[in-house]
Amino acid sequence: MKKLIAFIFAVIIMITICGCGNVSKANIMLTPSQRYSEKELTTAANITKTYFMMNYDGCTLNCISYNDDANEKERENNLFRYLDPDRAGSIKDIVQFDVSYTDKDSTEKKEDYILVRYENSGWENLDHGV
Repeated sequence: MKKLIAFIFAVIIMITICGCGNVSKANIMLTPSQRYSEKELTTAANITKTYFMMNYDGCTLNCISYNDDANEKERENNLFRYLDPDRAGSIKDIVQFDVSYTDKDSTEKKEDYILVRYENSGWENLDHGV
């Protein structure tokens, strides 16, 4: 619990000190999942929002969407692609979000975000891009 409180304060301090991406009006669209609870997907989407806010200075996050059918099709490929033999523990879960945002030049962009959860840990943003 202390770590969570410290993390929240660190995020608040980082937001006030540095420029950051705008996530205030981001729409989160999650289809029901056969593998993940709504709480798990919401937690992973919030990790994506935090990553965007901290790394996309001057950009605006428009939408984070999760499609269960698409995620299940790519799940095995993603598990194989992101397997990390140097990491202690194995991948417990992997999820892919479609993210749309507007960049500094008002250009609409889309990226896939891959989040992974290893045994005994929370969601981590592992990769993103087109």
